[in-house]
Amino acid sequence: IEPPRAGSGGGRFRVLFAELDEDQVPRFLDRLATSPRGGDLQGAWNAGGPRRWTETIELRGELGVDFDPDHDRDQDRDHDDTPETMEFGPDGGRFDLAGEHGSTPTLFGLDGTRLDRTRASTREAIVVFAPEVEPGGDDAPTPVAGWDFDEDPATSMRNVIGGKQDLTLEGATWRRGVRGRSLDFDGTARAVWSGGRFLDPASTAITISAWIHTTKDGTIIARTSRDGDWAPDGATFFVRDGRLVWDIGWVGAVEGRTLVADGRWHHVAVTTDPRTDEVMLWVDGRLDARHRLAPEDETPGHVFSIGFTNQDFPAESRFSGYLDGLRIHDQVLDGSAIRAVAAESGEPLVVARSIEFDAPGMLEIDGPGVDVTVDRIPAVDAIKGVVRTWRGPRSRLPSFLAERDAVVETGDSPFLIDRVSWPAENPWYSWMRFGDFDFLDGGDAAAITTWNGDVWRVDGLDADLDRLEWRRIATGLSQPLGLATRGDEILVVGRDQITRLVDVDGDRETDRYEAFNVDAMNSPHFHEPASGLQVGPDGSLYYIKAARHAKLPIHPRHGTLIRVEPDGTASSIVAGGFRAPNGVAIDPDGTAWSSDQEGHWMPANRINRVRPGSFHGNNWSGVRLDREPLETYEPPLLWIHPTVDRSPAAQVRVPEGVWGELAGRLLGISYGTGEVYLLLEDEVDGVHQGAFVPLPITVPTGIMRGRFHPTDDSLYVAGLFGWSSNQTDPGGFYRVRRGEGVEPLPIAVRAVEGGLVI
Repeated sequence: IEPPRAGSGGGRFRVLFAELDEDQVPRFLDRLATSPRGGDLQGAWNAGGPRRWTETIELRGELGVDFDPDHDRDQDRDHDDTPETMEFGPDGGRFDLAGEHGSTPTLFGLDGTRLDRTRASTREAIVVFAPEVEPGGDDAPTPVAGWDFDEDPATSMRNVIGGKQDLTLEGATWRRGVRGRSLDFDGTARAVWSGGRFLDPASTAITISAWIHTTKDGTIIARTSRDGDWAPDGATFFVRDGRLVWDIGWVGAVEGRTLVADGRWHHVAVTTDPRTDEVMLWVDGRLDARHRLAPEDETPGHVFSIGFTNQDFPAESRFSGYLDGLRIHDQVLDGSAIRAVAAESGEPLVVARSIEFDAPGMLEIDGPGVDVTVDRIPAVDAIKGVVRTWRGPRSRLPSFLAERDAVVETGDSPFLIDRVSWPAENPWYSWMRFGDFDFLDGGDAAAITTWNGDVWRVDGLDADLDRLEWRRIATGLSQPLGLATRGDEILVVGRDQITRLVDVDGDRETDRYEAFNVDAMNSPHFHEPASGLQVGPDGSLYYIKAARHAKLPIHPRHGTLIRVEPDGTASSIVAGGFRAPNGVAIDPDGTAWSSDQEGHWMPANRINRVRPGSFHGNNWSGVRLDREPLETYEPPLLWIHPTVDRSPAAQVRVPEGVWGELAGRLLGISYGTGEVYLLLEDEVDGVHQGAFVPLPITVPTGIMRGRFHPTDDSLYVAGLFGWSSNQTDPGGFYRVRRGEGVEPLPIAVRAVEGGLVI
């Protein structure tokens, strides 16, 4: 047993496995008691003194377990993100998995779908422990107040208790939430509830819980003066340094340990008990911190303020992000009750466990737990593996599956997805949200941008992806959402210009930033990126520029496709009428493709086939600057309903001779769903129309760009999460390979009178 490390609050112990006959047990305990590993247990197990061990007992396995005395015993045994290492002898072994009280195990396949059986191989399934409660279930305790934010936009929100419009909004708007809508706080807004004056932490037990989605520090909810300064005995529940904090004014604070400002949905809660002065912080249904803290006096004049505490506290007082399913209870809820509230107000919190051994094994559900057996391999000395534990909203299971170190290849899968690991933690605190990339050195390496302005080089893009080397090669660029290479030349487009990155001394880092083309036009509008740099068949460059949403254009390049001469000396507008395009593709014959996003004039998402001089409908684009609006426009290849793809990104053409019957086809990639889909094209008398065919390719972040590897026929995709999307991992880089499995796919569609021929 190792003692706790200083300041950690936890320690480590080891469990030894042996296979014993009944008469061997006393002698085994003797051996354990006299060994250095178990010396501290000698008095308890061998009061009569050690006896000599006379026969050999072979250990069958050893399991390392972390423990934390700050967690209740009914909480999970394992730390998140810390794999349990396990080793068995050549005869294999077994162990048990269990979830929280009241949860039931289910087997899920590696594609994230539930398996309709109770037994499966460790190489084809994971275990998911879910609470025995579904969204909207009746098991959650009744709050004294709560808001779902699902009604139509208004100046106040309806309380789930009594239906009164009693939450006043001051600048907050709406986004898609965990379930239905959520409140969107932009760093200037707040909401106020003045009906909870009786809920005073000095005298009343309180539990506050909510779903939050943020990347910044700021207030979740505070009990404070409505318009005054931070005062003694005020109470605020906020995020500081990315973690939860409960602070009592001029008394002290309780600080959590789990990062919640990571661009993902988390269910967070705080409980306060005036009888014991105990405060507990909870993240995703798990106890995150516990400490004694209590106000010295009541504060009858305070109100509940959501999204803001006071001007002078905390340092980052304004909340920037999304908030959903806010609940306030006048009692201290335990872990099972908080998990029930999470399911009632949003979606169930689950615990997922992945078992990865270098030997075959089986998972078998046995009542409330799961038996795990690892097969015998006589030719080896030890069988090693890990058990990974993840917890969070059920909808984020694909994120956990994508994080598995090894890709388990199943013969019946038509596509295989590999995670290209990246240095999320790095010396520059570079936020690895990827905007675009292109290959170098014949595909052995790639240059890849981050939305915040860095460019990285990754080497080692071979078949195994097991020796990747990342190097930051440039920084300080302005939202570089487009990158293209021409040989060893790296060109990056941002809001300001196209920049050429020049390595003078051969150390693979940028020594000179050259202004390759400075014709870019820009305004202060927040959503005006230039994106999707592509090389045309004649060596020219193309990128696409967003408009100003529903604002009039103030320069001619708002909402346009732009062509740049191969040497960068001049540029011109190819087409216009776009609202918020994200990326562009250029076919070998020079045909251009783009997406556009619904909103303001644009009635739905769309995929555009772009020809020179075409106008695509948005009269607030630069090509209509100082001109009369047009009533006709180029129809898209197809409209896309937001339930299918809420935010299409770029397109990419499958090279000839690659991916079988999909060779030469056009693919679409989705920022909104993290998916790749097939676009079918149909031309009738010069009119181009098409169809959308989903493919079984999904990654846990929004995909921005895709490119086919120049030599190994695989599709690489990269992306980020930065605004509304179903896939909320901050960023990601993945390889998609064509598997051996076959899935029936339409490869052509033709419109006829009365229907479609597929």
